[in-house]
Amino acid sequence: MGTGDLSENLNAPVIVATLETQKNRLIQGDDPSLLVVDEYQMIGDPDRGLNYELALALAPRNTQLLLLSGSVANPHDVVKWLQRLGRQAVLIRHDMRPVPLEEVHANSLSYHVPGEIRGYWPRAVAKALAED
Repeated sequence: MGTGDLSENLNAPVIVATLETQKNRLIQGDDPSLLVVDEYQMIGDPDRGLNYELALALAPRNTQLLLLSGSVANPHDVVKWLQRLGRQAVLIRHDMRPVPLEEVHANSLSYHVPGEIRGYWPRAVAKALAED
C-alpha cells in the first residue's frame, strides 16, 4: 500500500497506490510488469492530472498499462496519445454499465443542509443524499 499517508510493504508483488506516490519509481525505471490505473479520467483533473500524464508517459516500455474508467469522454484520443508515445495501445470498450451514471447539477438541488456542514462539496453531497 502506498499513499501520501501510508507506505507499507512496497516490495510486495502487488502494490495498491496513488500514481503520485509511484511516479518517481516509474521514472527511475523501477518497472512493474503491469500498471493498472483505475479512474484514469483523472488525467484531465487540473490538480492531479499532470501526475497521471507523467506517470503514463514515462512508464518504462516493458510495463504494460491497463487504464480503467467508466466516464472518459474521449478514450480514442487517449489511445492515439499512447500510440504517439510508442505504445501498442488498443481501446476495449464495453458500453453497458451495471450502475448507470446519473447527472445531477449540484446548484439545482434545493434541499437546505444544516449550517454546520461547510464547504461546497460537503454541502453538495449532503443535498444530493437528502434529495435521493
